[in-house]
Amino acid sequence: MAAKRKIQNRRKVNLLLEQEMYDELEKMAALRGGSTTVSDIIRESIHNNLTSNYCVQNIDLITKIMKEELSVILNPAIDRIAALSSKACVQAATASYLNAEALNRFVPEKERMDVKEAYDAARKKGVAYVKGKTIDG
Repeated sequence: MAAKRKIQNRRKVNLLLEQEMYDELEKMAALRGGSTTVSDIIRESIHNNLTSNYCVQNIDLITKIMKEELSVILNPAIDRIAALSSKACVQAATASYLNAEALNRFVPEKERMDVKEAYDAARKKGVAYVKGKTIDG
């Protein structure tokens, strides 16, 4: 009964193949072993070809779906990284201005370095540090 149900869902197609092609199909079926027939190999090949063609014809749709899914996954992480970066910028600016204020308030005037000069020197060292260079002095 199960075999009849399987057959009811199919249509019969007559197909003429060159002998070499048929021999190759027989070899493929034999390599698979079991009850694999030439018809099974042909059905599988047709199915694979149709699936492949569907994907090629709908690559734009598939690409759009993939981009949307990646966005859903990545956007929360991107937003978090942007927020952390923003907070780091605020902290860096606060530290920079706090240092300048400390220089002005707590270093005696005759020992005090010009804030702009101190900032420029510190910035050069900071940029070099970020780039991975080392600075002597």
